[in-house]
Amino acid sequence: MDSSITTAPEDASASSQLEPLTGGSTAYFGRVFPVVWTTAMGALTGAAWLDLLGDGATPTTVKWAMLTVWVALSTVIIRYFGSLRHVWRNGDELIVGDPRRGLRIHLGDVREIKESHFQQIKTVTLKLRRPTALGDSISFVPKGAGAFFFPLMSSGVAERLRERHQELAVQQHRMIGRSQ
Repeated sequence: MDSSITTAPEDASASSQLEPLTGGSTAYFGRVFPVVWTTAMGALTGAAWLDLLGDGATPTTVKWAMLTVWVALSTVIIRYFGSLRHVWRNGDELIVGDPRRGLRIHLGDVREIKESHFQQIKTVTLKLRRPTALGDSISFVPKGAGAFFFPLMSSGVAERLRERHQELAVQQHRMIGRSQ
């Protein structure tokens, strides 16, 4: 199987067959939440350093603790949530980013499909066989209500991707067996 990772669209009619895999919360958690959290915590930390909190001066240890927490958590939040992408499916092709100019990845180039559990914000991570311009994995918040209300349940998006991924692996195995 000749699988490739490209950035050029295959044809103009393909966009009518796109199935969005990401939920609307991908944009919120990927772009809005990190900015709002970092700004709010930064303002609170700045207020502590300027002694604007409470009646007296904020103790130096509290200032340093707040600064440390702000920097550490902001780094984690930006790294984790900032890597969330919009993903569409067009047959056996995944389109990451912009549906017209986005990164195109054949489902056969996915090594593993992982889904987060025990988290209120459910994510699906696609581990790729080789690195791309976006790295060696793609993460997104799948569409569907299960992300918040049923965090232990698998999303339909991840299940459908796993099923098709398995079908492709079986087809590839059969093709290799016939050629030998």
